[in-house]
Amino acid sequence: MIKVNVSKGFTIKLPNEVTKQLNIHEGESLLLDVFSKNTLILSRILEEREKLADEAFGMWQERKDISDEVQYVNDVREEWQPGTKKND
Repeated sequence: MIKVNVSKGFTIKLPNEVTKQLNIHEGESLLLDVFSKNTLILSRILEEREKLADEAFGMWQERKDISDEVQYVNDVREEWQPGTKKND
């Protein structure tokens, strides 16, 4: 565990040892999640996207009622879009 300070403008500087170990570069975006009243979790966006992609990959492969996944998603989106025929 490494102690960091919150500076002016509520900025938190990541220690060099952390940025080197995790290969974090200046300008890179990170996700900050409030886990509990006293706990924050900082994680890489790339890892989160990869995790979600891995979990979602092939999620419709067993569905017999969906023959065209892209068309299915487009139809669902159209139902929720304001001003479409299905939603009016």
